[in-house]
Amino acid sequence: MATHLLQSRIGWCARARVAMTVLLVLGGVAFYLMGYRPGMQMLHHLRSLGEAQHAEFLLNQEKVRLLPAVQVDVMKLSNRVAEFEKKLSKQTDHAAFVHDVAAIGQRASLHKFTLLPGVLKRDTDSLNEQLLTLSFEGDFFNIFSFLRQIEDMQRLMRIKSVTVMSKDSSTGQVELKMAMTVYFQE
Repeated sequence: MATHLLQSRIGWCARARVAMTVLLVLGGVAFYLMGYRPGMQMLHHLRSLGEAQHAEFLLNQEKVRLLPAVQVDVMKLSNRVAEFEKKLSKQTDHAAFVHDVAAIGQRASLHKFTLLPGVLKRDTDSLNEQLLTLSFEGDFFNIFSFLRQIEDMQRLMRIKSVTVMSKDSSTGQVELKMAMTVYFQE
């Protein structure tokens, strides 16, 4: 009986050992599938996210190093644009400009003064240009005065052509034909 009891206890311990081994293996597999593997995936994802953010940080840091030089360039260009805008008239000022040119012609005592505005041309979304054709007669000094006053106007323009022909050399009378392009913003 003692042997039988001892054998049954040995059998029970063997079964318990197998059951504990199976439970230990199942616990290890469950831990790997539910704990370790998702944790490692999360850790890998966080590491790659951290590396990407670090690379972005280094890139932004490089951009920040360039910022003072860019600010200086922007200030220089803003000053240049401010000077340029003083000479580039607005479209609402364009009719006044044409009127001013005609008034300068009258003040300069020019005769047969004609000013023909050409077709309005749009170069870009906000920059327009218009060709103005002028012709008039007067003495040389009056025409010279007219041209100086046109040049002194604070408008952006380009004289495309000037033709001066003598009308009467004894009195200094000349005829002038001129084409100029006027630029303005909308």
